[in-house]
Amino acid sequence: MGEWTSKEFKRIAVSTKLSDRTLAACHDVLVEGKSGVVAGIDHQMAPAQVSRGLKVLREKQSELIRSAQTLMNGTNLLKFTAEQIAKNIKGEGFDIKDPQSGRRYEGMPVVNTHGFLVQQVGRSGVIHDLGRLERVPPMNNKVGIEYPAGAGQAKVEDLGPSLVRRAVDRGDDLGR
Repeated sequence: MGEWTSKEFKRIAVSTKLSDRTLAACHDVLVEGKSGVVAGIDHQMAPAQVSRGLKVLREKQSELIRSAQTLMNGTNLLKFTAEQIAKNIKGEGFDIKDPQSGRRYEGMPVVNTHGFLVQQVGRSGVIHDLGRLERVPPMNNKVGIEYPAGAGQAKVEDLGPSLVRRAVDRGDDLGR
């Protein structure tokens, strides 16, 4: 038998963009224990294609293992969930960081869930613990969130309605 179970393979394969044929060949290697060359022949693929598919699956598996280890080592599951929802909305490449003392962050909130708010700041995100904010920012407005240099609650400032809200308020059609 191979190195993965069928269930483990399915759980990881669903989160990739590999073709059905590549997944079938990789399944033969990882679950059935075939060589990459034999799987390639069986599925009419070059061994290099099978190898690239295996690399994608193994990297995704490593990413999931790292996430699970992080959670087991004390990372807040609710914070992790908020980050994952934001990445589902903005894309896997959406980099999310913790806020730093003495800094100000301006941008639109992306997600507010389970006590955490993810705010888009430029091309990346910042995850805020709502318990550290003086109030919960509105989801439809650009906001500024400023953390004091030491301890204490961060100030939240509304920076105005979103561009969409302003367009609606002006009566723009917005493609309707």
